[in-house]
Amino acid sequence: MSMSIENADVTMEKLPDTTGAHGDAQASEPKPKESSTLNPAMKLSGWRLVVTLPCIFTGMFLASMDSSIVSTALVTIGNEFDNFIQTIWVVLGYLISYMTFAMLWPRISDLVGRKWSFIAATVCLLVFSLGCGLSRNLSQLIAFRVLQGLGGSGLYSLGNMVLPEVTPNSWYSFMIAMQGIMFTLAGVLGPLLGGIVSTETTWRWIFYLNLPPCAVIAVVMAFSWSENKPAKCFKERLSDALDYDFVGITLFTAASCCLVLGIQLGGSSYAPWISPDVLGLLVGSVVCGALLIIWNQRLNAASGKSTSVQPLFPSSLLRIRLVSAAFILCFLGGFNMFVAIVNIPQRFQTVHHDTALIAGVRLTPFLVSSALGSVASGMVCARRNWTFGILLTSSSLLFVGSCLLMSSSEGNSSAISPAIYVYQVLYGLGTGGILSGTAYVSGLNSSYRDYGLQSGILSQARIFGGCLGLVLSTVVLNETFRTGLGSVMSVDQVDRLRQSLDYSRFLSPEQQAAVSAAFVTAFAWQFRMAACAAGLGMLAACTCWTRHPVSLQKRLEIGEMIAKGQMSVEEGDAAVRNDSRQRAKAIKGASV
Repeated sequence: MSMSIENADVTMEKLPDTTGAHGDAQASEPKPKESSTLNPAMKLSGWRLVVTLPCIFTGMFLASMDSSIVSTALVTIGNEFDNFIQTIWVVLGYLISYMTFAMLWPRISDLVGRKWSFIAATVCLLVFSLGCGLSRNLSQLIAFRVLQGLGGSGLYSLGNMVLPEVTPNSWYSFMIAMQGIMFTLAGVLGPLLGGIVSTETTWRWIFYLNLPPCAVIAVVMAFSWSENKPAKCFKERLSDALDYDFVGITLFTAASCCLVLGIQLGGSSYAPWISPDVLGLLVGSVVCGALLIIWNQRLNAASGKSTSVQPLFPSSLLRIRLVSAAFILCFLGGFNMFVAIVNIPQRFQTVHHDTALIAGVRLTPFLVSSALGSVASGMVCARRNWTFGILLTSSSLLFVGSCLLMSSSEGNSSAISPAIYVYQVLYGLGTGGILSGTAYVSGLNSSYRDYGLQSGILSQARIFGGCLGLVLSTVVLNETFRTGLGSVMSVDQVDRLRQSLDYSRFLSPEQQAAVSAAFVTAFAWQFRMAACAAGLGMLAACTCWTRHPVSLQKRLEIGEMIAKGQMSVEEGDAAVRNDSRQRAKAIKGASV
């Protein structure tokens, strides 16, 4: 659930490498250059710890909540700006920016320090949230949302990097539990607050809500966080910060943005799929993706030899079966999560004519069950490594929930069946279990030195999956409008309806019924896509099976020893692998 791609300081992380215990090939990678920009001893205590931790968690909470808080207000925003179809970019703009800049903030913190980087991210979120609230048209709102994502990505990625640094080792379990609770609360409260605010006041207060807590965080952190002096001079820190795969992140961002833009433009009414703009974007995405693969392979081969730059996607991670499967599952989980967060309340508002508040309330079963699924799977994994069973069960629940939600669109579109809330619960339990379970699988089976890196890639996969889910949902809605309304409405009427759903009040009863039917059909197709993604997730979950899972307790014990300097990373890796072999022999001997 973290959003950071961070340096592998052995004092920061807790989980060493154990991939050899699974029979997966462990590449012999050259040891990366250690980042020692900051002194290892950064643990806080006393009042500084008590004051600083709530500020970090609050910043991460705001960054997480901003990704979903607008979901129940999109119809209201679209009606005000007369551009309903393009409101999806209010969500997409934030997510794409979030995904991109989360990779850069850790490098900035290496240069200027964790404290002032975190404060800078807080100020960014404050300033651009104000800009979102003051926007006078949709273009301004989307632009400020992109910039708001800059601050949000910094708060979350730096928060995940800083927490292990400032928290005492004895507080590790508490820190992990609080991260899960924070992420869960953000997911539950976001759509509900968005619905309440946009119904009772104006949607602009969705963004104004960030201003007071951000101001408090910036001031309190400036005085409470006592940061050690850098262990290196500025020139050395700048050299370390520049040893980053900027080419890789540029190609990854270009490929992602071109793909999302191309699909969204091709599925709109503004350009056909065969238009030069759409084809250019899609071809550009393929070219950038191919160049990224080639560049990443060359950089993996040269890393530690002819260059000190570390690749964006190290082969030491991608060659581990369980970690790669976790990345795929998290991508698919993010796809399903954002499809539900945006489209379920949109159905209640457009088909059943609920207010944003009521739509948010009707989404509660999904939000609460998702939170429960995440917490429950985390508790089970903390006691015993049952990640395979959790992921397979969660993906199965998600598949069943998707199919049931898809089938709920059949029949009378004006009636709300109570069963839809049960379907949301199944869908939510599956989503929460996948997002939590993949964090455990990836963390337990990646190299200790790559722990922060895998956490960041995992989060980027979730966000990228969410972006694709949202843009494909928009394509489905546009196509349904084009095919389902053309026989009862003129082209001008359909275009005016795309701009503002309030226009449906001026349509005839027959046309209004056709509009509701079109939304119901689109909803069915959107969750048909979700069911396909969940089905692929079940296949990916099957690849997470291993005969003797890693012992979480043993990894934590050895992680403590590494953090205290009693054991090197390589020695810790070997110790955990040896523990897995010994447990496997003991189990085999007992069975005989």
